[in-house]
Amino acid sequence: MNGDRYGFTKDSTEDSVFHVTINGDKSSVYESVSGVYPEMKYTALSSNTMVGEYQSGGGITVETWSITTDKKALYSKVMNIPGMQQLTSTKSFVGDVVGTCNQ
Repeated sequence: MNGDRYGFTKDSTEDSVFHVTINGDKSSVYESVSGVYPEMKYTALSSNTMVGEYQSGGGITVETWSITTDKKALYSKVMNIPGMQQLTSTKSFVGDVVGTCNQ
C-alpha cells in the first residue's frame, strides 16, 4: 500500500470497561472509564451482534460487537481514512462479559 507499514501495537483498551447495548436502532456503546460515547450509529444485526459506522471527511470507521454464549465480547474495528493514512488501521479484541444490565 504505497509504502505504508502496518505492524502490531498494543493500545490502551486493556483497562477499559464497555457497556454494550444491543437493541435494534437503540444499540450503543459507552466506555465507562473515559465516559465516552462514540460518534457512531450502531444497528443490531441479531440479538447478540451489532455493527456501527461513522463517516467523515471521506473516511469511514466500521465496528462490530458480538456477545458469545460463553460470555465473551468480540470486537473489531476498521478505519480507512484516505486523507490521514497514518490513522488507517484495524483492531480487534476479545473481552470478558462481567455482567448484564436489564433495561
